[in-house]
Amino acid sequence: MTNQPISILLVEDNPADAGLLREALRDVETTQFALHHVERLDTALQYLETNPADIVLLDLSLPDAHGMDSVRRTHTAVPHMPIVVLTGNNDEEIALQAVQMGAQDYLIKGQVDGNLLTRAIRYAIERKQTLQTLAESERKLRLLAANMKDTVFAYDMNSQVQYVNPAFEKLTGYTTAELYQRNFINFIHPEDEPVLRQLWQDALKGQGFEDVEHRIITRDEQTKWCATSCSPAFDEAGQQVGIQGRSVDITERKRAELDLVESEQCFRSTLSAMQEGLLITDPEGRITLCNDSASRILGLTRNQIIGHKITELGLDVISEDGSPLPVEQYPLVLSLSLGQPQHCVVVGIRKAASALTWLSISSTPLVRPREVKPYSAIATFTDITEQRSQT
Repeated sequence: MTNQPISILLVEDNPADAGLLREALRDVETTQFALHHVERLDTALQYLETNPADIVLLDLSLPDAHGMDSVRRTHTAVPHMPIVVLTGNNDEEIALQAVQMGAQDYLIKGQVDGNLLTRAIRYAIERKQTLQTLAESERKLRLLAANMKDTVFAYDMNSQVQYVNPAFEKLTGYTTAELYQRNFINFIHPEDEPVLRQLWQDALKGQGFEDVEHRIITRDEQTKWCATSCSPAFDEAGQQVGIQGRSVDITERKRAELDLVESEQCFRSTLSAMQEGLLITDPEGRITLCNDSASRILGLTRNQIIGHKITELGLDVISEDGSPLPVEQYPLVLSLSLGQPQHCVVVGIRKAASALTWLSISSTPLVRPREVKPYSAIATFTDITEQRSQT
């Protein structure tokens, strides 16, 4: 929001109700409003053709519009405009219908003070802006998908290939000759095959489907993700003769979704360990993240830690019985090599001539779905030197 007054178009045919709303807004000291009041919907829509407004406060009982028709007409005329519905009816069903029609909020006359009205106005404007941003993002994604090199295929009523384009070869790894010996279901991942088989049968009966996401198994046994759409194909007489469709390779998008899941895992783990030392590694064991507590406990700067393996930090590590701890038994190394968590492992560390510090270390591997090898490991540790000195 800027410091400019919020421009409000109030559509209300009852002068008393309009006066109450005007007074409610006037009582608000933290926000400035510029209110324009009309009594008919036609007048409001004409006003919006030439005058800017930030939001519309819309009564549902107007001389020229009533109920959801008011919301529908306003949303159709100015789809970008936030709408807050005003009504004297305490009816949640009306509220739900109004939101479904395009309104952002719903207020009951006689139960609105300046603060509540201000919050509703700000929320409606911000929510509308968020929805518009999301819609624009979706539009860009759809435009991007429309320009991808999709696979195109056609099958007859016996599910025999009639046509595949070269992109289908690239997607599946099969030659055109091999593709003509297989039907679409042959490529589907076993876990997705029951759903796709039923959709395929429905398409053969004239009922298409759009952008169904599923996995396929390629010729070299790789798993790829696709979004497939199919529609019935008809001859000139209107008789269905097969199925035609396209598949878009969305493997990279799915990988990005997995990356997001990984980031969330790391974030949550970091939050839960902020009072302890924390290290996160890549698959090779190089440290990619450490917190301030880790730097303090280890006696190293972040620059001395980040980008190095635990074995490259210049630390002497001993086991609880005082003997040197082999590298392969370090908790982080075990979590990465075995894919197993390590809990409360007690080790001692010493850097150069410094005093011995005792740590309690726990480490956890992070593994992607349907994979075995960890892509990262997280270690948390606490300084237990004082506790050990008291035992």
